[in-house]
Amino acid sequence: MKLCFLDSETTGLNATTNEIIELAMIVDTDDRKNLGKIRLKFRPNNWDAIDPKALEINGITMEELEGYPDRDESFQKLVEFLDEHVNKYDRDDKIYAVAHNLWFDFNFLHNDLFDKYNDKFDAKHYFFSYFHIEGFDTVAFMTYFKIILGREYKNMKLGTLCEALKIDVDKDKTHSAFYDTVLLRKLFYKADIIMDKFLNKG
Repeated sequence: MKLCFLDSETTGLNATTNEIIELAMIVDTDDRKNLGKIRLKFRPNNWDAIDPKALEINGITMEELEGYPDRDESFQKLVEFLDEHVNKYDRDDKIYAVAHNLWFDFNFLHNDLFDKYNDKFDAKHYFFSYFHIEGFDTVAFMTYFKIILGREYKNMKLGTLCEALKIDVDKDKTHSAFYDTVLLRKLFYKADIIMDKFLNKG
């Protein structure tokens, strides 16, 4: 089994009109061996749909966005990276995504990158050629902790949950897709260890 920890930063919350501007992935085997990592930036096409609040949260200016790489070039790098780790013609060789609020990232990857690129170039880079439809959502995982283990959290933000599990967080780096992916990976593995101890106690 292969796991793909991923995070995206976007120009807003609508996967139809807003766009991914930063994407990071870390691919591991299920025994935690790292197979590869990638960080990509995407210059927007739909500038009118950019939500200023999203840029404020991400700490990115419009001027910085203008210097980001062309979306088509970055998407090609993404496909090349995924092709290194998945045989898209083998239905049994897919990766399980791990994300914080999984379907947010899935929707943006699917709608904003794969569908738009395929429509533009009549290409056949299908999202589910690489990913299982099932994945691991750390929001759901930590909600399970809350219910089963009686844990309480201030909120369900990634940084808050990491701190609850005593994972160091540099708040100046959060909302960087790559840094958040690193945190996500640490959270998932730490939570997995705790849950394993709980299920096998006694």
